[in-house]
Amino acid sequence: MSLRKHRADRRRATRALRKDRARVCARGRVDRARAARRRRTLAPAPPERIVAPAGLLELLRPGHARGEVPGHRTSTRHVRALYPFQAESALPALGPVIGQTSYGHAFLYDAFELYARRLISSPNMAVLGQLGKGKSGFLKAYLFRQHVFGRHAAVLDVKGEYTKLARRIGGTVVRLKPGGSLRLNPLAREAGERQQQRLLRAVCAAALGRGLSSEEGAALSKTVQLLNANTGEPTLADVVEVLLGRTDHGRGLRQRVAQELASAPDRLADASRDAALALLRLCDGDLQGMFDGSTSAELDFDRPLVVLDISEMESSEELGILMTCAIAWLQAKLDQRRHRAQAAGVAVAKSILVVDEAWRVFPVVGAGEWLQQRFKLARMEGQQSIVVMHRFSDLEGAGDEGARTVRLAKGLLKDSDTFVMFGMGDRDEAREAGRLLGLSDTEVELLSGLGQDVA
Repeated sequence: MSLRKHRADRRRATRALRKDRARVCARGRVDRARAARRRRTLAPAPPERIVAPAGLLELLRPGHARGEVPGHRTSTRHVRALYPFQAESALPALGPVIGQTSYGHAFLYDAFELYARRLISSPNMAVLGQLGKGKSGFLKAYLFRQHVFGRHAAVLDVKGEYTKLARRIGGTVVRLKPGGSLRLNPLAREAGERQQQRLLRAVCAAALGRGLSSEEGAALSKTVQLLNANTGEPTLADVVEVLLGRTDHGRGLRQRVAQELASAPDRLADASRDAALALLRLCDGDLQGMFDGSTSAELDFDRPLVVLDISEMESSEELGILMTCAIAWLQAKLDQRRHRAQAAGVAVAKSILVVDEAWRVFPVVGAGEWLQQRFKLARMEGQQSIVVMHRFSDLEGAGDEGARTVRLAKGLLKDSDTFVMFGMGDRDEAREAGRLLGLSDTEVELLSGLGQDVA
């Protein structure tokens, strides 16, 4: 009896196991069928055979059979990434990190390396943007990181913003003010006699507010030449002394100038009197005590950064003239450093000259032309010149003067291959910048909406 019961239980267990296996198999078949239907629903269409020109195929798909490539089907959302003109090629990874791209990548830039590789035609840079958009912060970071790469820099500081940076990297800060104890000589001999003459004519024309006559220009140039030969290094005060003949020494040199120009001393004195009186204001007038003597001996100009702070004169009507003298002196010191290195047979350290509020120089007769000519020469001498402006409407004036300043600004910008454009804020200003710089409508639209510290 027990054996019969055991066999019956075994048969029931076997039948139950078979039923469970059948249910599992059925469930598996259902799952596989569902998966197959899902795959058929989501599967892409079979690839098409696209016939294309053989030459194009060789460029796009090397190694494929001539005349055919497998097709690909996708959504327009993804295929737009394949558009070949979506983005330009990146610059080579050279120099310090300047910022971060919109894709989150580090942006590296070194004008000297790019110029050496002929990727740009000029190392000069123009920085433009509305007040408070981050121009000064960008320039401070740029100079600090270029210092790590061994670059020397000089800054014409109109607002007194670069003092902390100079102290941080061991630089020199020169503060100029009328009647102060520090003096700089814009007619420094390091610039060379030709540059001395050009600068003197530019400063005199700026002080007069008009162009120089042929007699005035010749008298100034010949005076510089004779002073170089007789006094070692001329100053603006020396030039005034000769032209006005206030001392026996000055009258003697004026007579020699007249002889060199085949003129009578009295006639030369009359012809150059207006120029002499205009320069006299820099020596004995309300602008004295800054550029009317030899450079102060206690100043150290071999530091990695030299900041010339003229913020005391920011509101002066004569700021353009003072900036011209200051730029000339800074340029002379950069030239002196380069000449010393060349004489010693060592590599010349690359240098950077920053001119803040550059738009103030352009309306000054003679000064804007001199600045443009100097920047043209500087780029061939291992120097990067950086001009900083707020907006192009600052350059607009009435009549011929407005056309002249815009022409000078265009010329200076034409000598720059790098533009750092911060937000303009005003759409009209953005459109004016786009017109002068040749920007597209899309770039102009972006320019008017950029936030702070975005360029």
